[in-house]
Amino acid sequence: MTTNPVPDLPDLEQAAHHYLAQLLQTGVPLPAATTIALAIARFERNQGRPNPTAHQLIRHYKAQICRANLWRFQLLSTTSLRRISTRFSGRT
Repeated sequence: MTTNPVPDLPDLEQAAHHYLAQLLQTGVPLPAATTIALAIARFERNQGRPNPTAHQLIRHYKAQICRANLWRFQLLSTTSLRRISTRFSGRT
């Protein structure tokens, strides 16, 4: 028996299927929606950042991803977060 590292999250396949349905409702085409849904589900489970293809699709469909309430603040880049955090902390 395996345990999910984050107990309140459904397994990867269930989450990806749910996200896929949400993305399709916002008009994302099936192939792109499948890639994006899987990338977001993996990201949420700390299984890695999106691959270059998923990254490009996420950037292209970011409005639809937001409409589906699937946007994750750190999904595309942590570099900009470092810049923001140092700006507010007074460090350079």
